[in-house]
Amino acid sequence: MPHRYFTTHLLQQDKGADHQARRGRAQKKEEQKNERYNRIAAEAAKQCGRGILPDVALPLANFGAVCRTFAQYDLVLFCYECGGAPLRDLLAAAKPADGERLKIAIVTGAEGGFAAEEAEMAAKAGARTVGLGPRILRCETAPLAVLASVMTLTGNLE
Repeated sequence: MPHRYFTTHLLQQDKGADHQARRGRAQKKEEQKNERYNRIAAEAAKQCGRGILPDVALPLANFGAVCRTFAQYDLVLFCYECGGAPLRDLLAAAKPADGERLKIAIVTGAEGGFAAEEAEMAAKAGARTVGLGPRILRCETAPLAVLASVMTLTGNLE
């Protein structure tokens, strides 16, 4: 496969039950942490020679809010422990909307994975379900495994 450029976004949901109740100091602390994450992402992008700076957004309120962002992407990879289409096939078939850069979102689950209802909601919102092989990966390592696989399959690690 020829070298293909892409941008990725890791979407996250705030799993805290009191998300809506947080105000004032706690919200300010979240915003400060997010600013720090964006500085780290910018420095990492500069270090590796990336032309596009990644954006680290605040966690979204619920899974419905995550699904509402899917329309912004050319391809949404919903990583599901119950399996799905081969990643290689999904990437080969994906076409960038701008004709130049494929905009990809990677959605991985928190500890415990996704509920069947969440998988259905993601599919209805346009996500493509993808399996990550026969092993269940930890929530901390799954995003890195998917990102490394996407980079490999699009020729970005050659």
